[in-house]
Amino acid sequence: MHVIKSVKQQSCVDGSLMRVLHLDEPVRRDFLVFLSQSGTLVFLDDTEGSFFTFTWDDVLSVMGFLGDTSVEVKNPKPYQDITESVFSDLCGLYRDGSPDFAAARDLATSVLEKIGSRRAGLNR
Repeated sequence: MHVIKSVKQQSCVDGSLMRVLHLDEPVRRDFLVFLSQSGTLVFLDDTEGSFFTFTWDDVLSVMGFLGDTSVEVKNPKPYQDITESVFSDLCGLYRDGSPDFAAARDLATSVLEKIGSRRAGLNR
């Protein structure tokens, strides 16, 4: 799965960056399960089209509908430079039928270490 393009980008009231991204294939449940190793995945199956949200604290949040080819991705302000490419990177690690869980864990470790370093620098 790959991000084809960002079709909308805006700053939120809290300073976070929100983007609407178009994907090269529809969002599938197994892709979301792959994402969920790094955060919290919630399905609202009672909604038409199975609305989902995925939240990875301090890194990103993603929402959309199963089967759709676009998602809304939000990155928190203090770490945008660290987290802006994380969703695209995870998409690249999801290889149809054989997602690279080890590389995704390495990415998560790296991102969280960078955020931790930034926090430590801010708290001095």
